[in-house]
Amino acid sequence: LKSEIACVRALKEVLGDKVGLALDCGPGQTIPAAIRLVKALEPFNVMWAEDLLQGDYSPYTDAEAYRIVTQSTSTPTLTGEHIYLRHGFRDLIDKRAVSIVAPDINDVGGIAEAKLIAEFADLYGVLIAPHSGGSPVVFLANVHAAAAMPRNYIAFEFHQADDPEWENLVQGIEKPLIKDGCGTPP
Repeated sequence: LKSEIACVRALKEVLGDKVGLALDCGPGQTIPAAIRLVKALEPFNVMWAEDLLQGDYSPYTDAEAYRIVTQSTSTPTLTGEHIYLRHGFRDLIDKRAVSIVAPDINDVGGIAEAKLIAEFADLYGVLIAPHSGGSPVVFLANVHAAAAMPRNYIAFEFHQADDPEWENLVQGIEKPLIKDGCGTPP
């Protein structure tokens, strides 16, 4: 825990509060370990702590376990990138088990399904930060979905920033696809 917090402290010293810091924290921690971590993160005002318990490549999400962790802290919690269909998000949202849900358009069932999840989450005050791994086509699908989401949309996770050839996979639209950290629907 000390080394993790030292890394976060160093990042926040460089980033300050002008750039949000979101942390992928698992999956695989126990409830007590996750609670220790999120409580230790509170002074750093991170955007979220992701996949503390289950998440990445896990077919099961224990909403009650996430609820216990989420209620123990002011650090926002997030999961959902590998949950299929809105039904898998029902307990996470209904029980306010996480602060933020993160459906991935590739895994959740498409743009319409992600939009339905956003609408349902909005009813419960749960934020949405869709996951966007993959091609620029998936990125653009997320941009379009985000443009249609309600006020609970905050950001989406993006993984291809270090690939200079990534946006060359699509033609006929204005580039760069990301300007000042934002994508615009073409």
